[in-house]
Amino acid sequence: MKKLTFLFLSFVMAFSLNAQDGKKKLKEANKELATYKQNVAANGANLENAIKLLDEAFTDPLVSADPEALNVKGELYNSVIDANFVEGLKNPNHKNAMPQAAILAADAYEMALAKAVKKGQTKDALKGLGIVETNLYNTGATEYDAKEYASAFRNFEKAIKIADVLKAAGEKSRLDDKMLKDELYYFTVIAGSLGEMTKETKPYAMYLYDNDTDKPYIYQLLHEMNAAEGGDEAAAEKFLLEGRKKFAGDSGLLFAEINYALKKGRLSELIDKLKEASTLEPDNLGIVNTLGSVNEQLAKKSLEAGDTVKAAEYNAEALKYYEMVMAKDPTNFDAPYNIGAFYYNSAAKMADKVNGFAQDYSAAGTKKYNAAKAEMAAMFEKALPYFLKSESINPKDPNTLIALKEIYVRIGQMDKSKEFQTRYEALGKN
Repeated sequence: MKKLTFLFLSFVMAFSLNAQDGKKKLKEANKELATYKQNVAANGANLENAIKLLDEAFTDPLVSADPEALNVKGELYNSVIDANFVEGLKNPNHKNAMPQAAILAADAYEMALAKAVKKGQTKDALKGLGIVETNLYNTGATEYDAKEYASAFRNFEKAIKIADVLKAAGEKSRLDDKMLKDELYYFTVIAGSLGEMTKETKPYAMYLYDNDTDKPYIYQLLHEMNAAEGGDEAAAEKFLLEGRKKFAGDSGLLFAEINYALKKGRLSELIDKLKEASTLEPDNLGIVNTLGSVNEQLAKKSLEAGDTVKAAEYNAEALKYYEMVMAKDPTNFDAPYNIGAFYYNSAAKMADKVNGFAQDYSAAGTKKYNAAKAEMAAMFEKALPYFLKSESINPKDPNTLIALKEIYVRIGQMDKSKEFQTRYEALGKN
C-alpha cells in the first residue's frame, strides 16, 4: 500500500508541475506578444512564438479548463487584432497576419464563460466578448475588402453568434440596433455567396427574407439556391415571383427570371422579358443575341407545328437582332456565327429535296434537281461571309472551321475545303 501511495503522490506532483509549466508558457506567450506589438511589421517571428507557446500552454488540461487562463487567451488574441489594426492605419498595404484571431478570441471567451465559477471570471469573459464582437465585424470587413470572402463570412458569422451569446447573458450588443443587425446579416450573405458557401449562407438569407428585407439580391439568391440541382423548384419560383413583384425594376431579378425561363424552355415568356432587359441595359449585346436565339427556337417550334408563316416571322426577327449586334460590335463572334449557322442549317434542310429530285432522270426531274441544287448552293453561299467573319474573330473555333470546310465542298471549291479541313485537324494536335 505504501508503494501505491507513493506512486499516486508522484503522479499528483508531476501533474502539478505540468500545470505550472502551462501557466509559465502562458506568461512567456504574453511576453512574446508584447514584443510583437512593439513592431508588428518587423517582429512577425514573435507572434509565431507567442502562438506556439499559447498552444503548448493549453495542452495542459488544468490550463485548458481554467476560465481565467481562457480569458487570458482571449485577451492575447484580441491584442493581436489591435496590433494589426494599428499597423493597418500606418501602412495601408499591411496584410493581417492572423485573420482568424478574432474567432479564436471569441472561442476562448465562450469557453471561459461556460467554465466560469466566479463572478469575476464571468464578468471578464463577457467584457472580452463585447470587445471581440466588434473585432469580428472589423476583421470581416477588412477581409471582405481584400476579397477574402470565405474568411470574411466566418468572421461575420461568428459576430452574429457572439451577439446571441451576449443577449442571452443580458449584455448589450452592437446588434441591438436593427439597422446594424440587418447590415451585418446582409454582408454575411454576400460574403458567403461570393465565397461559394451556399449551405452556410442560406439561414442568414432566410433571416433577411423573414424580416421583410429591402435588398432584392436576397430574393435572387434564395431563388438561385433553390433552383440549383436537387433544390426546391416550388420555392425557387416563389422567391422569384415575390422578388419580381416587390422589385419590378431590379435587373438582377429580371435576368434571374430570364435564365430560369430559358432553363425551363418557356420561350413564349422570354421575348417581352428580354426586351425589358435590353431597355434596362441597352449596351448589353448578350441580351440582343439571346433575343435572336429565342426567336430562332420559336421559329423551329412553329415549323414543327406546321405554321410556316409564323416561323418565317420569327426567323426574320432573329436575323434582325443578330444584324443589330454586328452593327454595334464588329468584333462580336456570336452574331455572325449565328447568322451563318442559320443559313447553313437552312441549306442543309434542302438536301432531302435535292436528293429526291436526283432519282428522277426525266427532263423535268433534271430541271427540278438543278434548280433545287442551285437554291441550296445559294443558301450555303449566303452563310459563307458570316462564317468567314466569325473565323476572322476566332480562327480556332472548331465549329466554324467545320462549317467552312463543308460549305466549300458544296460550292465546289475543294482546295479551300481542304485548307479548312487541315486547320481543323491541326486543332487536335495542339
